[in-house]
Amino acid sequence: MKTKRFLTLSSLLALLLVTPTKAEPPTVVTMDIDGYIAGCHEGVHISGEVSQRLWLTITKGNFLHFSIHLNGHLDGEGFTTGATYNVNVSENWEGNGSFPTSGEFDHVIRMNLISHGSEPNFQLRFNEHFTINAKGEIVVNRVDLSEECVG
Repeated sequence: MKTKRFLTLSSLLALLLVTPTKAEPPTVVTMDIDGYIAGCHEGVHISGEVSQRLWLTITKGNFLHFSIHLNGHLDGEGFTTGATYNVNVSENWEGNGSFPTSGEFDHVIRMNLISHGSEPNFQLRFNEHFTINAKGEIVVNRVDLSEECVG
């Protein structure tokens, strides 16, 4: 019986340590974008709207979890050729750690620049993972980047 009671108290203690101090719905922000990106053979002026969602949870034990998701569908015009483009982009950040120093974080970007003309499409893929130890030092940092012109 003592073992069962110990497990119950341990479970309750664990639940108290990971229960969020404040659970909030995600924060949603919409931003207007006006800028440029490099395509395959020319720079492209892009404009449109990007939506961002942010989730943040901090537990009583100062454990942090956050997630940021950006999603956009933009229009573009080539600087040289005047070709029209559509841009689909998504960006995600995920993180878990002990506030304020240690943790693991992931960053992923996917972008497709779709040409409506003779110019090739452009694809970008970016992945990053990094780990920060209790001293605040980055001990792992892996990056994978690929860019490809298609068509």
